[in-house]
Amino acid sequence: MRRAVSLFLALLMVLSVPAYAVGEDTAAQRREDLDTLYEALKEYHPNLFANAAEEVLLAKKAEIEGRLAAVDDATFALDLQSLVAMIGDSHTSLNISGVLSSGSMFPFSIRWFDGAWVVTGLPETEAAYLGWTIEALNGQTMGQVCDKLGGLLSSDNPIKLRRQVRQCIASAEVLAYTGVVDAGAELHLALTGPDGEEAEVVLSALSASDDAAWPRVVQLRRSATTSPWILGMPTTSSSTLARRTRSCPWRPLLPRWQRTCLPRTMTRSSSTCATTAAAPTGCWFPF
Repeated sequence: MRRAVSLFLALLMVLSVPAYAVGEDTAAQRREDLDTLYEALKEYHPNLFANAAEEVLLAKKAEIEGRLAAVDDATFALDLQSLVAMIGDSHTSLNISGVLSSGSMFPFSIRWFDGAWVVTGLPETEAAYLGWTIEALNGQTMGQVCDKLGGLLSSDNPIKLRRQVRQCIASAEVLAYTGVVDAGAELHLALTGPDGEEAEVVLSALSASDDAAWPRVVQLRRSATTSPWILGMPTTSSSTLARRTRSCPWRPLLPRWQRTCLPRTMTRSSSTCATTAAAPTGCWFPF
């Protein structure tokens, strides 16, 4: 009987341990980064609460703080970016490319053309589907996918959101964080061809740093003078006049934006607001 009780208690202890945990020092450093980021936004961002009330941001901050010791670095970085995204400003976001580049990627790329998402990159074995319209990812329409990623990406207009989606759609960490795909699961692309035919391509996530594991990926680019699609590297990008927003007034930023205001782990830089929503303007926080 004592042995059974001991085994039961041991099982409870195992189940009570988080699936991922960091040390107290790391959790304390993350808390400091979170506090520093929030205080810097309050001090320097013009009209910070134009699109989300302060109590809403504080609730999100508390949610992030409650799991500082239970997530990995990539998830913590995405937590911070999700907080920044609530500001609703295309020109303010975290630079988390360094974190994501050490994660996993799905070998494909997409672009927005003529009102639809088009597959422009696939493994060579699936090259027959290049140029097809992508209808859904794992049973979710591209509209639903964009809505989910919109909660993570900084944007205040659909042009910037589509640009952001295109840039991070292959990240397994981003898709898992936003609930588009389960962690470690395959990605199913539902495609429609030029004549209405349908197909499904299934991709597995690959380590972004393991070149040997990657297949040869074939790319398409749009041509205005020849056929609609030709093989090569994508060269076009979407840009448009971005509307003025309450949280990003169209004026040169003050000199104080140019100084370093996040000590030790973060620095701040800036540039003057531009007229293209696709351009990375405004302020940003390297993570």
